[in-house]
Amino acid sequence: MLFYERIKKHEYKFSDTEDSIVEYIVNNKEEVVKLSIKMLADKFYTVPNTIIRLCKKIEYDGFSQLKNNLKEELKENKNDSKTGFELNIKKTLELLDFENINRVVDLIYKSRNIIFYGIGQNEPLCEIVTKELKAKDKNVNYYNQRHEAFNYINKLKEEDLIFIISLSGKTKDVVEASKIASNNGCKIVALTHICENELQKNADINLYCYSSLSKINEYNISDKVPIMIVLRAITEKYWSIY
Repeated sequence: MLFYERIKKHEYKFSDTEDSIVEYIVNNKEEVVKLSIKMLADKFYTVPNTIIRLCKKIEYDGFSQLKNNLKEELKENKNDSKTGFELNIKKTLELLDFENINRVVDLIYKSRNIIFYGIGQNEPLCEIVTKELKAKDKNVNYYNQRHEAFNYINKLKEEDLIFIISLSGKTKDVVEASKIASNNGCKIVALTHICENELQKNADINLYCYSSLSKINEYNISDKVPIMIVLRAITEKYWSIY
């Protein structure tokens, strides 16, 4: 897993000091691989234990492993042995954060009304997960017509939840839906490809999969299996607990 992917997966756990350290590492990888743990800690007027705790949070054994992984990332000839759907599945499984999955499951259990919202090719995925959660008699719905979806999104309140699926996190309708829900005080869960996007800024919980945009003759052929992996992890956890 790349350093960027690790920090996106766990960024909700970081303190202000850790945020600063992470930002520094992202912008200065070539320098960081040459630093000792004390030298890096001194730059932030903190102690080596702070760096060690950060390393553990992002799933490194310690600072040495972090540096070694950064060195690998800096090699221009670095290649992954897996490509295509194999790479997408491998990285999505690495990105699964079961602490966040449990938070989402808890929200689903406690929420009065739940809407799954996705457009285009994501609509069938919303239908699948909706039916799976209804198996436990949960009040959960999806809508395949924009006007109908927004009619219900506008009615969402603090005790409700909207789960938005969008690989890019930039589509106009999903961003608008998240803003409306946020203004109403509704809880928001976003599931996107691991990238910087507008949708994640409005979400209470961000979940990530790995499936970058792919097109043939302008037709979107992006891999949907990674989305279903995350959704399946949620539904199985929900079934097992409730």
